[in-house]
Amino acid sequence: MPPMRRTSPGKTSYNAGNIIHQPQGAHPAIGANRSDTPTAANRDAPTLKIRPHWQRYRMTLVQKYALLPDEIDRRSLEEVAACLPGDDGLMPGERYVVHRIVRAEGDPAIADAVVFGGDAVARGVAALRAGAAVATDVRMVEVGISRALLARGGIATHCRIAAPETARRAAAESTTRSIAAMRELQPHLSGSIAAVGNAPTALLALLDLIAEGEVRPALVIGMPVGFIACAESKEELRQADVPFITIRGRRGGSSAAAATVNALLGLALEGNAQ
Repeated sequence: MPPMRRTSPGKTSYNAGNIIHQPQGAHPAIGANRSDTPTAANRDAPTLKIRPHWQRYRMTLVQKYALLPDEIDRRSLEEVAACLPGDDGLMPGERYVVHRIVRAEGDPAIADAVVFGGDAVARGVAALRAGAAVATDVRMVEVGISRALLARGGIATHCRIAAPETARRAAAESTTRSIAAMRELQPHLSGSIAAVGNAPTALLALLDLIAEGEVRPALVIGMPVGFIACAESKEELRQADVPFITIRGRRGGSSAAAATVNALLGLALEGNAQ
């Protein structure tokens, strides 16, 4: 039973947290004239709910920290720029891509591992302005790409990792779904922005298709993450005859790959960093 508070002789109110049952004689609008037998008067009367004083005056965590998306983005990029040296030797478009990757990863140290090859940013921006599609190895990369920017540019995305044909192909060829999905993407790869942010094997399969002359993407964003064949797949990309953006070593991931695509879309459609 909640604690009792003596109010007047023979009358007790019970403080049940946020609901205060008033003693008899109080105003009927807040629960007076209560009895064991409900009446039309007390059955329909509203119950006053009183919040504890610490709830009435407490600033919520949302009020304390949360900002609107545009403000979060602006301030994040300002903090990223403050963390990184200005004399990095990068072109403005390359610097913008690096800043977007750092913002997505929350790790300024990753900036030193980002590598560009074959006039990658200019090639990627030109392709997107011409309406090139974006082909991704996994759905996590695809869903991380800005729907608003894609719609503005009339740009399609393609991902085959979850397609039934991919699973059947992987079984028939005794290979992984990541490899099978990249092979299933073959009709969409030439002229596209090919973004790999998950499995090193997907990047290796893409590089095999390029080496065999089967496909020719406008740009390869090679950012798989992991320990097995990850760094090696990126080194193979750096040797390939194709424009690329990659992150050396084991780091990378879907968020970095999607951030790179979004940066290129921003450059292509909004003129950021120009």
